[in-house]
Amino acid sequence: MKKLLLATLTASLVVSSAFAGVTAGNYKGNNGNLSIKQNMQFSYDSDNGGMNMCMIDGTFQKQGNVLQYEEQNCKMVISAKSANAIHLEVSGDCSYFCGMGASVDTEDMSKK
Repeated sequence: MKKLLLATLTASLVVSSAFAGVTAGNYKGNNGNLSIKQNMQFSYDSDNGGMNMCMIDGTFQKQGNVLQYEEQNCKMVISAKSANAIHLEVSGDCSYFCGMGASVDTEDMSKK
């Protein structure tokens, strides 16, 4: 009985930790693509349906259950929505990373 209870508790902890934070992988949203490596390095690109695009490469900092990146007054915060989906929150001015008419937008993204 103790082994069954321990196995059940361990399985519960593994499942709950899977949703506790953002995991490495490739994500796609309506406007952008985001690739996050195990070491928290990332690459983001968006084309907003035009010829110009945005490109950001960097390293996220883990802050609790979210990932954060800030450079040139552009801030990105990534939070997990589920095991296969994230929310990208963008604030500040990210136009430094974009061509004319392109932008980095807040959006939900799913694992590819």
